[in-house]
Amino acid sequence: MFKNLVTRFFSYQYLFASPIQSPSRYDRFVLYFAAALVVLAIVFLIVRFSAKNPLQKELLRRWFSLTFYIGLLLAIWYGLRYELVGFLSLHFVAILIVVLGLVWLIYLIRYQCGKYRQARKDYDKEQLKRKYM
Repeated sequence: MFKNLVTRFFSYQYLFASPIQSPSRYDRFVLYFAAALVVLAIVFLIVRFSAKNPLQKELLRRWFSLTFYIGLLLAIWYGLRYELVGFLSLHFVAILIVVLGLVWLIYLIRYQCGKYRQARKDYDKEQLKRKYM
């Protein structure tokens, strides 16, 4: 069953066929996923405005950008799919947007585990030094 699903999902007909019908169940799933990403972006924005640490604000800004723009691009793709626009509403375009989001996510996680962690340690040391001086 899983093999059939993967074979269908990566078939030429599924990826590159022009939409000739209303959006499918997969397309609606993409819309719900896009809406969830935009809601998550709003949560990141609210938390960012309440944060006092400038490093944390920068990290939350990066997470907001990732979730908001990928969610917005997927929602626009769904709108194009709903309107039966030719090339831009292919499933291949949606997969490209998701792959773009995954690459961006990897970059963000690398930043959070590398530069952010070291900058956070330096910032905490500086705050401790200022506290006692």
